[in-house]
Amino acid sequence: MAAFSAFIDPDFSATHTVTSSGLHPHFHSGYVIGYLFSGRYACQLGRHQNFEFRPGEMTLLNPEEVHEDFASGQKRDYLPVNIQKRLFETSLHGLDVCARDLPPFSCPRIQADSQIGQIFASLRQELDAHDSGRQFEIRSLVNELAVYLLRHLAPTSSRLEKYETGRRLARRE
Repeated sequence: MAAFSAFIDPDFSATHTVTSSGLHPHFHSGYVIGYLFSGRYACQLGRHQNFEFRPGEMTLLNPEEVHEDFASGQKRDYLPVNIQKRLFETSLHGLDVCARDLPPFSCPRIQADSQIGQIFASLRQELDAHDSGRQFEIRSLVNELAVYLLRHLAPTSSRLEKYETGRRLARRE
């Protein structure tokens, strides 16, 4: 492993790795949102679905989703964030949405937009730098990531938009 830096919190963990090694089948207790900066990343979900990720793409894994990371001949610069259900529940509670609306992500691979790319670039910088205030900055960035995912990628996003629109209308009245 050429590089490794991590931050662990009760609600999430973030790990920046530059490696070419693989991992045997495993799963995580929370959601895993990963971003590939460079290189090649390939994995198998379950027993039959193989995916290859390119730079700028994100991985979205649901809790307890078994997957295997394959070794590669080329190094990959990858940053996964493992977000526990509790962090999403807290975000949903602030929107008065039921915790049973927690997202199961339906697609394990998406092209990240510039906002997500910037969040992950900032996370990588904070993880690697070890500057003072690091824990507050990392927590802030992971919260921003969680809210973004709930608003834009989770199946509940249309309900959240309707709820927010309804709240604005109620205020005007």
